[in-house]
Amino acid sequence: MRKNLVISCSGPNSLHKQWLNENRNFDLFVIYYGNDKNLYEGDGEYYCQKKGTKFNIVNEIQINQEYEYIFVPDDDLFMYCEDINNLFDLAKKYDLWICQPSILGYYSVCQTLHHPGSVLRYTNWVEIMCPCFNNYAFNICKSTFNYSKSCWGIEKLWDKLLGYPKNKIAIIDEIIAKHTRPCFAGDNYRNNNISKPERDLHKIIEDNDLEWPIKEYEKIKKKNNDTPINRHYPPLKFLKQRKLF
Repeated sequence: MRKNLVISCSGPNSLHKQWLNENRNFDLFVIYYGNDKNLYEGDGEYYCQKKGTKFNIVNEIQINQEYEYIFVPDDDLFMYCEDINNLFDLAKKYDLWICQPSILGYYSVCQTLHHPGSVLRYTNWVEIMCPCFNNYAFNICKSTFNYSKSCWGIEKLWDKLLGYPKNKIAIIDEIIAKHTRPCFAGDNYRNNNISKPERDLHKIIEDNDLEWPIKEYEKIKKKNNDTPINRHYPPLKFLKQRKLF
């Protein structure tokens, strides 16, 4: 058992195989929501098949409580194993409760986009696209994973449940994830008949008296701006295989 866990709710075009190599500092739990039998069995340390939306599914599974950090990325994020290893290392170095990599490619909220020259930015919000929790935050926030079918807005509830910390939630610019599919048009919406997730967002804000504005409290700057942006774009061979080019 490694010290960290990645949970991938994976469809037929999942990129989770790209995340793996023999030097990883994390175990992988693949939850396949497609129709083929045992499509990804053997790809990780744990495997099951379940239908539903990502966090609704994660709410149902049993997870070993000894993992220090748990990363729950969407299956269309292009990352290398080194990126995920470093995400866990930085989360631990800065004693973060919840964090996420910065984003290149398709995005829904501009605050998640990569900031050159920054190691990380402390915020009051990270996106459900790719949150990474420490064990403490995961167990507190898991109560929100079944709040609605879409789970839009549960990120703001995480901030409240954790007591509105100013230096425990962060977007890590040192790590980049390339989002390869358009937002709001993936399997999550098509397979689960989610047509107006904004209703779930408004409801969770109203029910819990949440303030929506996303805040950035402080930025930790890099000593030099040497983030290799080009490395994080998928290679041409990959793009052609997936008909993205």
